[in-house]
Amino acid sequence: MVDIDDIRVWKWDAGMADLGAYTSFLESLVPDVAPYSYLSPRWSDVYVWKRVARIELENLLNLSFFNLYRGTPFNSTVKHVFDFHTTTMEWFSYDMPFGPRTEGFLIYPKNVKEKLPLIIALHDHGGFKFYGKEKVCRIENEPQILRLFKERYYDGRNLASELAQQGFAVLAIDVFLFGSRKIDIGTTGNKISNREEQNHIDLDRFIEEYNKIAVDLEAIAAKTFITLGLTLAGAIVFEDMRSIDFITAVQRDIIDTTRIGCIGLSGGGLRSILLSALDDRVKCTVVVGFMSTLKDMIGSHLKYHTWILNIPRLAQYFDLPDIVSLHGPNPLLVQYATKDAIFPLQGQLNAHRKLEDIYKKMGFEGNYIGMFYDTPHKFDVRMQEDALHWLSKCLQ
Repeated sequence: MVDIDDIRVWKWDAGMADLGAYTSFLESLVPDVAPYSYLSPRWSDVYVWKRVARIELENLLNLSFFNLYRGTPFNSTVKHVFDFHTTTMEWFSYDMPFGPRTEGFLIYPKNVKEKLPLIIALHDHGGFKFYGKEKVCRIENEPQILRLFKERYYDGRNLASELAQQGFAVLAIDVFLFGSRKIDIGTTGNKISNREEQNHIDLDRFIEEYNKIAVDLEAIAAKTFITLGLTLAGAIVFEDMRSIDFITAVQRDIIDTTRIGCIGLSGGGLRSILLSALDDRVKCTVVVGFMSTLKDMIGSHLKYHTWILNIPRLAQYFDLPDIVSLHGPNPLLVQYATKDAIFPLQGQLNAHRKLEDIYKKMGFEGNYIGMFYDTPHKFDVRMQEDALHWLSKCLQ
């Protein structure tokens, strides 16, 4: 871990101005203190602020549209139960109001004698949409392309499986555009949609080709959603909240619903931000590799990110630290990477200071911890161990 006082930001870390002469004007549109930041002088009572700001965030996401379908029956089934040496993993599925059924894994230690705290393990984006939950869970006959992905971003570990071995119940689901919820290219006319052609491509090659095509599919989905007044972020946080509805309804004998946490890397970190901001059932949160001030990203770093982050008018009302602080004063850990190529270092430092100031204003400054690591964009073993220790302290 890096001491924040030792971090130096060089001028070229700010990046080039992607939009040329327009960049400074666009940056000027982002307030230093957003109107729904708890740092705004208009807010004093933290719970009044949370109630009002959460409504505004829900409006930006158009979450009310998705919540119309919150009561859709689950009609769940258990597809298979995997018996590992120290853990059990249930592979289940349930209905969604639109699209294919959601599939997920619930992993928990064997010989459970009492209710367990639950961790929602939120899979990343990573430009890898063929799989979702499998990126954080152990599976049999793992394709090489998935194994290499885990080695690159997780030091070869299965995050959810590791958490279960440490005494947690762990839930991992696929969300919109990923895994069981991905777009079926068999209905899109893409070049590998022909079954005969698929049969001549090995699995790793097929996954690689699908992930390339899925870049455009995400853009098409985002443009369609925006045209309809919807957001990808709204759809995804709805699915994450619905997963808690599901698991707390069907697993009451195993799970202590008063002790729920969430954790995610990169796109999973964005999911962690949104889920913990909007769902009071989440009592502690870990955000890995997804934190910066938005102003520092405009003109240089937004190009690296998923359409899920593109929420119309977001920066006029909230900064990223403001959103995750809606989880406050509950415990929050953010893990930053000083060599992260998709987030500006200055933006990470500024976000960290904002979160320190917000939690201090709340009167709970000890409940926020920001850890900086001298590493690129990943969730390595050292970071995982720090996160596990922190989650254990919060929930066990």
